[in-house]
Amino acid sequence: MTGTPSEIKDSMQRSLIELFSDNLWKVESELKNSAHYANVIREGSTLRLFVDDYKKDGEKIIKYLAKKNLKEISLKKKIPSLENCFMEIISGRGLK
Repeated sequence: MTGTPSEIKDSMQRSLIELFSDNLWKVESELKNSAHYANVIREGSTLRLFVDDYKKDGEKIIKYLAKKNLKEISLKKKIPSLENCFMEIISGRGLK
């Protein structure tokens, strides 16, 4: 993969979600143990993960965590940093 930082960011086929919760450790643990969202990464006081579809996957994440009794969750779609893109690219999931 080559190109400018903007071109690399534009080449990402997946959306980046940022999660907020009062119980971040438990949310992280539950997502890492899930079949679909194990690629979650802690960045400071938030969790971030790439998903195929922000709206659909966001709803699935909220429902999954609610079943685990974790209901105070908020999500935000983020523009990925170059570092986020790099991590997604080396995982083999991120390119168009």
